[in-house]
Amino acid sequence: MSNRKRKKLVDDVLQDVMIPKLWTLRRISGRYRYLLPVAVMKRYQCVVVGGEGSILTVAITKPMDTRIFNAIGVLTGCTIFPVLVEPVRMRLLIRRIERLEYAYYASMNSLAFYYALQQRSMLSFLIDCHER
Repeated sequence: MSNRKRKKLVDDVLQDVMIPKLWTLRRISGRYRYLLPVAVMKRYQCVVVGGEGSILTVAITKPMDTRIFNAIGVLTGCTIFPVLVEPVRMRLLIRRIERLEYAYYASMNSLAFYYALQQRSMLSFLIDCHER
């Protein structure tokens, strides 16, 4: 084995030891679900799972990708404490978050029609009152 491969193997092992692994992660509290946009979660394969003060616990899938820590730190203004999650579990979690957001905004869109009718009827009422 070459020195380069050996060093990479040692770095991988050390990185796995240094970042704790989260084995069970099924749901994210609503308090943390909206801290990051879904586009950021999908791009970096990460989700905020908890926090305390100015420290956020962020589940990640790639321990060697330090861009994640910088990007999330800049977006949130918090210090990042990473935990490892299996990529399959992360994809399922992000998909669940997408479904929740879609359901939320779909319900808002169905009410938009009624809201427009309500505005129109209020405007008509005010115009009728003003003409009298």
